[in-house]
Amino acid sequence: QRHADSFNLGTMSKETKEANGISFPLDDKGQRSTTVAAKAIWSKCLESVQGQEQAVAQLQAEKNWRHGYPPHILSIAACAAKSSDNAMAIVNAGLSAVYDTFEFVRDGKSMKLEEAMQTYAEQPAFYTGKFTGTGAPADIAMEVPLHGNTLRGDALVKQIDRWVEYGCIEPDCGAAMKSVSTDPSKIRLQGQVFVMLGAGSEIGPLVTLMRLGATVIATGTRTPARWKRLLDIVRPTPGTILFPIRSEQGSMSEEELCEAAGCDLTSDTPELLHWISKEATSGRFSRICVGNYIYMDGEAHVRVSVAMDLIVKGLVKAGKSQSMDVSVAWLGSPGTCHLIPKEAAEACVENQKNAPIWQKVLLPTPNCITPVTTADGGTVHLFDGLVVQQGPNYALAKTMQMWRAMQLREVEKVIVSAPMAPASRTHSMTHSSFMTALLDGMAHLKPCVAFDADTASAVMATLLMYHIYYPESPSYPAKPLKNPLELFSFHGFHSGYWRVPWSINSLGTVVVGLGKVWKYHPEGL
Repeated sequence: QRHADSFNLGTMSKETKEANGISFPLDDKGQRSTTVAAKAIWSKCLESVQGQEQAVAQLQAEKNWRHGYPPHILSIAACAAKSSDNAMAIVNAGLSAVYDTFEFVRDGKSMKLEEAMQTYAEQPAFYTGKFTGTGAPADIAMEVPLHGNTLRGDALVKQIDRWVEYGCIEPDCGAAMKSVSTDPSKIRLQGQVFVMLGAGSEIGPLVTLMRLGATVIATGTRTPARWKRLLDIVRPTPGTILFPIRSEQGSMSEEELCEAAGCDLTSDTPELLHWISKEATSGRFSRICVGNYIYMDGEAHVRVSVAMDLIVKGLVKAGKSQSMDVSVAWLGSPGTCHLIPKEAAEACVENQKNAPIWQKVLLPTPNCITPVTTADGGTVHLFDGLVVQQGPNYALAKTMQMWRAMQLREVEKVIVSAPMAPASRTHSMTHSSFMTALLDGMAHLKPCVAFDADTASAVMATLLMYHIYYPESPSYPAKPLKNPLELFSFHGFHSGYWRVPWSINSLGTVVVGLGKVWKYHPEGL
């Protein structure tokens, strides 16, 4: 699910001692091993639940972690699904292990993350760049681009119903979207600031936020072409972005501004948190929403997720200290282990029964949905979306984000938006012929549908508005959940993954082959 802003940070492999910023720790061989660190973190999760000694031993004994990690992570998710107590024990153990494991390196000196955030916090690394569009204030109305058309009002409602009927989104996702589409009056942008960690994310909410006239504090790498693209997005709108630059803006031209803009999230983490906090809590705003939209390949995805976590944690603390209304957002990934609605699980079974013969021959592995008996005797449905090709670093990074989402909602009582995002034709997906063929072929397996990036962006922005501004949403901590994991079962815009009858892991070769022969997209979707 390469749907967020791809960063190109400094390299740091497990084979070298060289590091800068947030880093995996050195192991007893003097290497920065991702496997050793990951096993340590996942083991702490299991150790937090009684009776898991054998599971811990099996995890530690796994010799082929790169390909053998999925059953271990699935067992941890199953433990969490049994009860709220288990889930929060695993959440707290996992987050504590992350902070105990990773370190911050600068000028050859290593220190714990929290120490680094305090040591370097107030060094004057960044000034503020500001760019406001020239567009007239727009009506607060949600719109979704689809295949060259812009849908809003009744047309959007009809399209939502088509998606729900097809099965590529959940009914509650459709209901949430229709609530925002038909009654946007609850959206209150005055006094609201959005922080986008990874503002260049192709399916992040920047385009919608700018069209609505919002103020966004944006981060991105030091890539002038990226900042030019972002300013081009803002220019025709009534929106404003604030962003880190390396010197006073003064009379800089746009070209000079783009040259000066950007940061490295994993090495500038302390200074970046200080700068964002200063801008967001300056008294101009009463509400803050912190969005996490960065994706990276391999071990860098874990490190940047740690960086985002540090910034989220710091901004939640800063916002609450100023009595601001605080919310935090992520794009959920179907490529994780998470709970899904009973109706989706039942539809998956029914779809398997009714699948055409060619699918039953070529795709004999059913979708991995595990019924879990809970401590109170109920049943929940655990979806195994882990894909071996994505690797254990992806699983750790995305699960770490889920841990923080649950901790903030349950303990800090913060509004949390974390709906599942769809398979999307973003640049980071379509630059690969393999991934392009996968996207082109997945619709052969109903109800799977791949979406264009602009459609996915607008839909996820609509869900964000619902989660922030509509108190009936389960994103609000006042709405009790039987298990914190239920948070990820709401409002799934999942491209059909929850309801497709076959294991996600088994789809690759067949779907890619179909995509190369016949690019297919269901009519009307």
